[in-house]
Amino acid sequence: MKKLAVSCYLFLALFLVACQTKTEVTTKMSTNRITHNAPAYSEGVAYSADLWTQNITFADPSRDVTEEGIQAIWIRSDVNNQESYAFSYLGIPDNGDGRAVILLHGGGGTSYREWVNQWMDRGYIALAIDLEGHIPKPEGTLNDFPQNLYTNSMYPTPKNSNYADASLPLEETWMHYATRTVILAHTFLRSVTGVDPLKIGLVGISWGGIITSIVGGYDDRFAFLIPIYCSLNQTGTFTSISGYLENHPDALIWDSDLALQTVSMPIHFVVSNTDAHCRLDSIALTLSRVKNGSLTVIKDWPHSHADAVAASEPYEAADRLIAQQSLVHFTEVSLGNATLFIPEDLTLIESYLIYTTEPLSLQTSWSKRRGSQDSVELSYNLPEGTTYYYLSVIDNRGNTWSSTLIDVNNHS
Repeated sequence: MKKLAVSCYLFLALFLVACQTKTEVTTKMSTNRITHNAPAYSEGVAYSADLWTQNITFADPSRDVTEEGIQAIWIRSDVNNQESYAFSYLGIPDNGDGRAVILLHGGGGTSYREWVNQWMDRGYIALAIDLEGHIPKPEGTLNDFPQNLYTNSMYPTPKNSNYADASLPLEETWMHYATRTVILAHTFLRSVTGVDPLKIGLVGISWGGIITSIVGGYDDRFAFLIPIYCSLNQTGTFTSISGYLENHPDALIWDSDLALQTVSMPIHFVVSNTDAHCRLDSIALTLSRVKNGSLTVIKDWPHSHADAVAASEPYEAADRLIAQQSLVHFTEVSLGNATLFIPEDLTLIESYLIYTTEPLSLQTSWSKRRGSQDSVELSYNLPEGTTYYYLSVIDNRGNTWSSTLIDVNNHS
């Protein structure tokens, strides 16, 4: 998200008790990938290999947003052996260069043409799918509540019941429907004229971030993943999502990151440090387990579709990752020192330590101390009593890049 650019060069030195310990590697950047035209992981959720080849769609010109260059497309995704279709908006910019992205809404959302426009403005072919059997109203906006945002589709579609359907056969649950619909949408998008199949990313907000993290572990054809707000490993974190999982233990298979650990496409998490739906330690755990991850933590960031779409970091990350360029990221973090990778075309203008002296919970209060950065090295002293912290830097384009969350008492 854009921040005020204030030039300064310094050393991140923040007074008080420095504690030296073993260096932790927090992220790895790589561009060598192996992809499959079938499920990349076979030990978890079962998906038919047909999802990687089925491409049945039809256009709906009556729902096109012609003045914005956006087409209405229905993508076949059957439900319980009944023929069904998911609505989507497909935007194709005049200045496209093969880059493309699939956009997944969160709870209470739908296919947002505003979001499609944001990516089109950056040269991407963008496909926004509705995953709950809705059709967006022409006047609906990112800030609207469901009653003003969409109507119900004429096709049979399961709804997101916060895992209340978890006791059903897995293929009859909403999450299986949603994830397989995304794979089908990917197969369709790869066939669209102007799309480079090697340059398609997946971006999801909230529940869409969870779906992004699940799908990416099975469909490794994507060039990048960007989960926004939420991801996996939420069990036991006392968030809303954690509560749904604990109330419906048959859904725990959806919280596993075993599939995501196996893939090599880059994953950039864009999250908040104060989110009732996804706690920062669950993101840190997932980040530590994936092969090619990086992180943005936006302090006190509100959880909404509008705020997610307005943030600049997903677009900046996508541009770099799809071009196989590394992001600003922390290569090493220890208690007292950190090392960064900084692309040659960027400079860092602000550096922060964000910390708490409290136990980690949904009520944790976080403090921020401004410091400075000398080349690629950061050095800092932790305030006495610090329990958890992370580091963030802001580049000359206003984007925030962060280290993982550090648990001071369990840091080795």
